[in-house]
Amino acid sequence: MTRTLFTRPQPEPALVAQAGGWHAESVTTPDVLVMAGQVYCYVGAVTGGHERIVGFPLPADVFQPPVAMGGSPARLAIDVGPPGSFDGDHVMDPATVVTAERVLLYYSAIGPGPDSIGLATSLDGVTFVKCPHRVLVGRAPEIIKCGQCFCLLYVRATRAGGYAIHLARSTDGVRFDAVSDRPVFDAGRAGSWDAYSVTTPRVFGRGSYYYMVYAGDNRTRDEPRAFGLARSRDCLSWTRYAGNPVFRCGEPRSWDDGAIWFGTVFEWHDTLYLFYEGASGAALRSPRGASAVGVALCSGAAFDRSMDDWRGG
Repeated sequence: MTRTLFTRPQPEPALVAQAGGWHAESVTTPDVLVMAGQVYCYVGAVTGGHERIVGFPLPADVFQPPVAMGGSPARLAIDVGPPGSFDGDHVMDPATVVTAERVLLYYSAIGPGPDSIGLATSLDGVTFVKCPHRVLVGRAPEIIKCGQCFCLLYVRATRAGGYAIHLARSTDGVRFDAVSDRPVFDAGRAGSWDAYSVTTPRVFGRGSYYYMVYAGDNRTRDEPRAFGLARSRDCLSWTRYAGNPVFRCGEPRSWDDGAIWFGTVFEWHDTLYLFYEGASGAALRSPRGASAVGVALCSGAAFDRSMDDWRGG
């Protein structure tokens, strides 16, 4: 397989479904929050036919490969709403940001009507209270504080049948306005690896840029085979990295050889960790196929050297 920027430190996932827990059937869509020196992880947890969001702290020793995240008990952060509500079937795809007063957690809300994005707030990153109404129509949110604005990236279906990435802005983190009906980041040029669909954006700041890890594919809407990288100074105008893709599905017959989503990057002790959801091809073909959360690594120095030779694609 072609070498990529992020590499796997281990052949097995870092977090798998656990019988008897909130994620008894599947574990999905990781998000990481670093607050006051503590690392929190939020994931989608599937059991009983519904997806919910759970959270748990990650102790420092978990980052020594092999990374295993199942040692901390998961606590329910956001449950589905009552039947008939906009998030009455599933809540998933957590995306968090810290303000001076609280933690804001945005999520995909699935229920009657269009796919939507909901919001819940917390004073401690553990106990959350949901806002009663959807934030906007879309799914797969990512949130970043850009200057004085909250920038909310999310995906909507394209006329061609794939996904594209849109942007909305807010001054208070609650009321958002889309910057345009057009996406800020669309599928790649014809014949490229991401020519049909780009989805599940995750953003991290480094130096003077915001970097977006996105999932893409040239055949399917929502079974992406690789992650690409793009960067921006304002979260509005994005330039692709010429070295894309920066991470791919696993080798045949591995646990993540089918699809990967939500490449969440954060720095810990000079290493960039990439947590992601993955599934095997067999799981994708199964009615109750399970996803797991994997990990990949890149040293901060190696990442910076690659970005110095950006050559936008």
